[in-house]
Amino acid sequence: VLDRRPHPDDRNTLTAGTCAALPRFSRAIKREIVMSEDVFWDRIKAINAGMLAAGESPRFMPMSHNTDREGRTLWFVAARGTDPVAAAEGGQVAAAYIVADASRGLYAHVNGTLALSDNRAKLDEIWNVVASSWFEGGKDDPD
Repeated sequence: VLDRRPHPDDRNTLTAGTCAALPRFSRAIKREIVMSEDVFWDRIKAINAGMLAAGESPRFMPMSHNTDREGRTLWFVAARGTDPVAAAEGGQVAAAYIVADASRGLYAHVNGTLALSDNRAKLDEIWNVVASSWFEGGKDDPD
């Protein structure tokens, strides 16, 4: 669960950044785009995957997310032994999720906290073809 709760200074906006390399130059230009939360949730719902890092690990792992707009939460189905699960086994940890999709107009780096959940009802709700492709035993897979 990646929970994007706003910082008091956020003013209900999320910041997304794009970086484009310039030909013949070794530097990059960074452009900040501030979008409303409604636009963010509309766009991220239409995207299937991003890259997730959690805890002290600088390693980003490809993950498929499920959106909970009302709860302002991204849900992930992850196997035991993966970096995000290992990082969150001791409790909530800082996490980052990167999503990029030109066709949806979303380039976002989302910061939040990652926590493990054993909520079977939520698993039933978010279970999909992507998750089933990773777990041979389906929702009851021991991993």
